[in-house]
Amino acid sequence: MADPLRFVARQLHRSSLEFRIRPQTEIENIHRVTDWTRRRSPELMQFVEKAKKIMAISSRLVDQQADRNPTQVDEQLPTFDQSDLHILDFLRCAIRVHSAHQQSPYEVFAPTIIKQLGVYKTDITGNVIFTFLQDIGVLEPWHDQIQLTQESILSEGRPNETKSIDLSGLYKSDRHSHIRHDWGRLPVYVIDSADAHELDDGISIEKQSNGTTWIHVHVADPTSRLPRNHPIALTASARGTTIYAPQQAQPMLPNEYAMGEHSLGTLDSNEGQNVLSFSALVDSQGAILKTDIRKNALESRLLT
Repeated sequence: MADPLRFVARQLHRSSLEFRIRPQTEIENIHRVTDWTRRRSPELMQFVEKAKKIMAISSRLVDQQADRNPTQVDEQLPTFDQSDLHILDFLRCAIRVHSAHQQSPYEVFAPTIIKQLGVYKTDITGNVIFTFLQDIGVLEPWHDQIQLTQESILSEGRPNETKSIDLSGLYKSDRHSHIRHDWGRLPVYVIDSADAHELDDGISIEKQSNGTTWIHVHVADPTSRLPRNHPIALTASARGTTIYAPQQAQPMLPNEYAMGEHSLGTLDSNEGQNVLSFSALVDSQGAILKTDIRKNALESRLLT
């Protein structure tokens, strides 16, 4: 945590304790732009003036074209030179999601640059910086903000790379089959939207004769046949989560693997579905009397 310039805490750092090494080119650009910002250098002030001019032209054209069909307009806009591109790259990186457990080197300086414009009368957050990049035409109006904020995570194992991975490197069988509990025909309720990409958890309720009730939460167990050093496992570890964006979902695990046998309900009802179950025994008032965690196999009816 002591050197956030070079070592970036992963988004799930609190549980993984892992860091990502920041690229040297990005480190150099951070040094460059933060120095310009501290000095209010000619490079920075030139960028600010160009941005203000572009925003003024854009605002005027929007007002002129209100309630009209789109038309082509010839306007001489300022062009960005190399120093401007360095600043734009700095602002783009500032939008990325950063760990709450580590101070970002962009945290102070990116808002300072935007404040030089004197345009946005609000706290300068990542959303405001994203809007600014759209206002000056660097990002399209339809650009996916989630894809941009999660850029560093998505770069660590693109989904298309894992999609064609040879699945022959997986374990041939479940290495924990000898310790899995069989739930028999206990119903499992899966609550999700009709267009969900995968069904990865469900709940069971098991009433006891003494008035208590077991509540079981079953989570799909894709690690049952996945070696820790397999490319799929390494990519999943780096990304930490599936990212849901407006255009599409970027899966943590490739669909060919996750949907093939690990999404609940994909196997025949006579086959055991590998899950990790978290259970709590509660009384009639909902007080927890006992808890349990164990590997299980579901041969149950799935009700969605």
